[in-house]
Amino acid sequence: MSEKMKLNKEDGVKMLKGLGIAVGGAAMAYLAELLPMIDFGQYDKVAMIIGMLVVNVSRKFLTKN
Repeated sequence: MSEKMKLNKEDGVKMLKGLGIAVGGAAMAYLAELLPMIDFGQYDKVAMIIGMLVVNVSRKFLTKN
């Protein structure tokens, strides 16, 4: 923990992770409304696989282990 009224690198990293989670959640909510309007045609399965990869990589990136 940092001293009162001061931030250290660890605090900055925690704040950036929190910001990333908040922005990611907002982006996912926006995409959840947008995706039903998009017709991927024959590439719908490819789009689903890419979406799953993005979610898994994001989860791995945000977890420590």
